[in-house]
Parts: sequence; C-alpha cells; structure tokens
Amino acid sequence: MIDIFNTPEFLNPQMDYLYFLQNLRLALPRFVSEFFQGITTLGESLFTVSFMAVIYWCINKKYGEFIILCSSFGYCFNQLLKLTFCIYRPWILDSRIVPYEKALPAAYGYSFPSGHTTSVTLNFGGAALCFKSWIFRIFCLLIVLCVAFSRNFLGVHSLQDVVIAFFNSLIILFLMKWLFDRFDLKDNKIANGIFTSLMLIFCILFLVYIKFKSYPMDYVDGNLLVDPLAMQKGAFKSTGILIGCVLGTFIERHFIDFQISENIYKRLAEGIVGLSFIYVYIKYISKFFVSILGTNIGYLIALIILGLFITAIYPLIMKKLNYKKEIR
Repeated sequence: MIDIFNTPEFLNPQMDYLYFLQNLRLALPRFVSEFFQGITTLGESLFTVSFMAVIYWCINKKYGEFIILCSSFGYCFNQLLKLTFCIYRPWILDSRIVPYEKALPAAYGYSFPSGHTTSVTLNFGGAALCFKSWIFRIFCLLIVLCVAFSRNFLGVHSLQDVVIAFFNSLIILFLMKWLFDRFDLKDNKIANGIFTSLMLIFCILFLVYIKFKSYPMDYVDGNLLVDPLAMQKGAFKSTGILIGCVLGTFIERHFIDFQISENIYKRLAEGIVGLSFIYVYIKYISKFFVSILGTNIGYLIALIILGLFITAIYPLIMKKLNYKKEIR
C-alpha cells in the first residue's frame, strides 16, 4: 500500500503531463516562467513564516496562533510523508523532464507531497477559515491553486505531489479548527498541556523514526542517486519550527499574554521590525548554527529559536515596550 504512489501506473501519466507543461513552458515567452517562479515563492519558508508572524503580531492574535500551529504541524507532517514514501523528483524519474533552473534551489528533498503546496494551503487556507470575507476566501483559493500549478509548470513536482499536499493540508486545517473550537487552549490548562505534550512527543518520535528507518539506496554508474542524509534536512527544519512554535505559544498563553496595539502605526512599526529580524535570521544568522553544528542539528536548533522568537520572545518585547510607553 505504501508504494502505491511510486508505481509506473501512477507515475507515467504524470510524467507525460509534466513533459507537456515543459514543452508549453519552453514555447511561451520567458516572462511566463518568471511569473510562476515568482508565484511559487509564496510557498517558501521566508514568506510563509512572515505571513503567519504578521497575522499573529499585528492583525489577530487568535487567528495568528491558529495559522502558526496548523502550518508548523502540517509542514512537519508533510516531511513525515516525504521520508516515508521516498519518491524521487520528476527529473530523476524521467530523463525527459528538465525543471526550470531557478526553481531548483528550493526543490530539495524527496518529491511527494509538495512542501510549497502544503505551506501555502495551510497559510492561506487557514486565513480563509478565520476571516469571513468571501472575496478574501476566493483570493486565498486562487493563490493556493496558482502555487500548486506552478510546481508542475516549473517541473519540480508531479500532479500527485500537489494534489495530495492540498487535501492533506485541508484535513489538518479542519481537524485543528475542530480542536480550537472545542477547546480553549488559553483557559483550559489541561487541554493546553495535553496538546503541547502530544505535539512534542510527535516531534521526538518523528526524529527517531527518520533516523532509524530504511531508505532507498539506488546507484547509477556506481554513484548513489539520492543521499538519504541530505533528504532529512527539511525534516529537521520543520521539527525545529514546530517545537519552537508549540513551546512558544504555551509560554505566551500562560506567562506573557500580549495584546495587539490599537494604534495602526505602532502595529506597522512592530511588523516591520519583526519581519526585518526574521529576514536577517533566516538568511544569515541560521547559517551560523549550521556552520558549527552541522546541517541537521544546526537547522533544528536555529528553527526552534525562530519559532520561539515569533510566538514568545518578540511578543514579550512588544508587551514590555508598550507597557513602558503607557507608564510614561
């Protein structure tokens, strides 16, 4: 059953579909490919982390917390599926497929399911569940569909990668919404403790699982086709952000309880400062941890700190600064 998505019957028609899109991509003006390359960045870590942070800090704290927990858990679960099915990227499965070169840096790890589709569905899908405007919901759906299609158009994911990622993310969103509607994690300390504990146990079991499970060891001309250790980077990154966000939201509920400012200019300033730190941290500071601790552990520690910063550290800073201003 676990190999059903890795069979020729499933994959061959999808490779033909990608080959069709590839010929279309090559026939169209280059700006079309650049457009979809720009669209696909909405599913990358810098944008998705910034998106949920801004909602949490500046727009609606409750909605932001929901999106943060859905996104961090959903992306971690997506990595669990990737490292369970171990399906290679399209260009490895079919030599006809030549992906768009600018999309390759973000296309590491196994292919199934699509991480970009997962991230954008959890972020924009979560926002659509929270905010009731149907115009906004249609806009969110269009963004999700465009990012999902861009992964096929750029040749870095098959159709099953994006379809399963989309529906898997929807299931997570609705399960989390049911949980949040049924239990108030802020006031119900027992539910809060159980939820936090289960998330942390999941993280521990996930890391143990990916370290000790078997992986395909396929060789071409004496060279290992895909190094399983290199494929684990995304798992350690996603586990790190989940641990940081789960611990951070727990700490924030019980010990910080920051409030979003009513002053729109103050919210704007706080958002700009926070996003600036996120950008610098992801682009530069996180690489320091990787350089001294190695790829997997380095990213794990770096992303735990980032998750804590978004959910607890920066909210505490905002609360302290606002409190001092009120006293003056």
